[in-house]
Amino acid sequence: IQAHASNYTGQLAFTASLLHDIGKLVLGQFLSEELQTWIETAIREGKQTRFEAEKEVLSLHHGEAGGIIAQHWGLPDQLVRGIIFHHDPDEAGDQICHVTYLANLVAHQLEEDPTSIHSLTPWEPRNVSRSLRWLGLDEKHLVNVCRDAQQRLQNMTGQMD
Repeated sequence: IQAHASNYTGQLAFTASLLHDIGKLVLGQFLSEELQTWIETAIREGKQTRFEAEKEVLSLHHGEAGGIIAQHWGLPDQLVRGIIFHHDPDEAGDQICHVTYLANLVAHQLEEDPTSIHSLTPWEPRNVSRSLRWLGLDEKHLVNVCRDAQQRLQNMTGQMD
C-alpha cells in the first residue's frame, strides 16, 4: 500500500509539474490586449515578477487560473493545489506543491545557468532551501537535476538538427 501511495503521489507531482503553468495559456488566450499591457507595465515599471503583476492587475494569478481549470477537469485536489501553489508551496504545505515549485524553478533555470540555483531573481534562496528541506534534498541535488535536464535538452535538440 505504501509503495502504491508514494507512486500515486509521484504521478500527481509529475502531472502537476507538467500542468503548473496551464493558467498562463488560458490568461494569454482570453485577456484583452489592454490587460496584458497593464501586466507588462507592472512587471517593467514596478519591477515585479509576472506572478506579482497578475495578482495586482487581475486579483488572480496564473496558478489560481490553472487550479480552476484543473478543478473543472475533475483532477485530484492534491494536483490542483500543486498548480495553484507552485509559486508559494509553504502556503499549502504539501509535498506535491514543493515538488511543483522546484520543477518550475528547474524549468526557468534551464533558460539561465543550470549550475547555480541562485541566478534566478524571482526566487529567494531561502524559499528554495525550505522546499529542498521539506523533500529531504539539498542544493546539490537540485543543481544535478538542472544539469541533467540541460544535458537531455541538448541531446534532444542535437538529434532534431
